[in-house]
Amino acid sequence: MQYVTYQRKFAIRHALISALFIIAGFVLIGDVIFGENSPLQTFYFSSAAFLSFWFIGRLFVWNIIRAFGSNVLFGFDESGIKTESGEHLPWKEIQTIQLVAPGINKWIQPTPSYYDLKMHNGQRHKIYTYSLLKHQENDILKMLRKTWNERKSLSKKQIK
Repeated sequence: MQYVTYQRKFAIRHALISALFIIAGFVLIGDVIFGENSPLQTFYFSSAAFLSFWFIGRLFVWNIIRAFGSNVLFGFDESGIKTESGEHLPWKEIQTIQLVAPGINKWIQPTPSYYDLKMHNGQRHKIYTYSLLKHQENDILKMLRKTWNERKSLSKKQIK
């Protein structure tokens, strides 16, 4: 089994950077509560604090979990892909493998990068990388597709 892992230092660095934004949000809330501000300043500081929690809070949680959890995102071998949750996805059941870049969801919150596996039965499986693989995401995608193509063609030959 070949495991796809990330360096824990990336998760720690991302967590520390996002913690700075969270702390700045708490400082702004403290200034709203204990400071003598005009209504415009109160609105400005409150909205800035809310936005720091809204956008960065989710990133902070992801990276704290990744900093202290296992650094294995998933594994794969000749039989298929084994997800972090222990689910096994055989190569012959996978229809497509794509890398989805990080973005913003409909609630205007960040979404992490992930590998999107479309199965023959119509289901989709997402394997999140949380942007912790840095520049390796495309290389791992190529390796996954290569292994998938080899194993998919082997299973078709075995059926004939």
